Amino acid sequence: MRAMGVTCAEIKTGYGLDTRTELKQISVIDQLKKAQKMHIVGTFMGLHAVPRGMNADEYTDECIRESLPAAAGTGVCEFADAFVERGAFSAEQAKRYFLKAKQLGFSLKVHADEMTPSGGTRLGVELGAKSADHLLKILDEDIALLAKSQTVATVLPLTAFCLGEEYAPARRLIDGGAIVAAACAGIVCGKAEKQLEVISQVSEEQTQQLKQYLAQTPVSVRLADTPYIFDIDVRLEGQGHTSRVRIVEYHTNIVLEEKDGKKLLEKEIAGILGYDMYCSGNQFYGGDGIVKKGVENTIRSVGRLAHDGMAETDKEIIDIMLNG
Repeated sequence: MRAMGVTCAEIKTGYGLDTRTELKQISVIDQLKKAQKMHIVGTFMGLHAVPRGMNADEYTDECIRESLPAAAGTGVCEFADAFVERGAFSAEQAKRYFLKAKQLGFSLKVHADEMTPSGGTRLGVELGAKSADHLLKILDEDIALLAKSQTVATVLPLTAFCLGEEYAPARRLIDGGAIVAAACAGIVCGKAEKQLEVISQVSEEQTQQLKQYLAQTPVSVRLADTPYIFDIDVRLEGQGHTSRVRIVEYHTNIVLEEKDGKKLLEKEIAGILGYDMYCSGNQFYGGDGIVKKGVENTIRSVGRLAHDGMAETDKEIIDIMLNG
């Protein structure tokens, strides 16, 4: 992840299903925080699945009584999360869990309306959750609730892709006034000194200012026709001036800066990927095939083909979300 330019990642627990194993996962998060040269955010997801031999009510009570206080005591996780879904945890069970989490100092996130409309978004808005995630089956009335709140709608297209489900209705969320992406937030409420966490401290007043800005300012997003996996080209116009910034391959690699048509910075794009492959010893040579001498080399070849194929899949997913 670091090699691809990722500087911030969230790690969730939720796969232990008992206090001891959840704390073990938290200890791993803590070790990674200390060892990695990137910003890692820990999330305690106590209510993820119901363990064998218990029902959802019993496990909710156990989390409230044992796991949440133990997790809070480590100081590692900033957020608490819960899976509100039929067959997992009800909105009422999650609410009891979240109220205890808030009491212990956690901020909230919620897995909401992923497989069925289960009340997760509504609960997240009610309790002031930082985000409601997935939202594949969100109802229009809950989109309206999000639009009136500071809760960010987080769509996760690769989850839907892997599940074979329809993607979250990103266009309906955007048109409905929900905060879906941070593309314009920095203009209104960003703090440059926070660097990569430019919108980490947004007040309620600024959220309302952002919504007003988005309502008054035309913003368009379209899929780029580019060979690169990561290629962002941002163009702004206002008060008789224009500006443009282009970032390619990884998010700190700015290749173009323009102001009023004058180039302030321009870097050669061609060969960036090839040069990176050369530096890491991964370039193809004439006559290279998929199957090579040695199992490890063959696996590497297949992996590189999968990487290129995934790049095209990413483009299809983005296109469907924007235009589908």
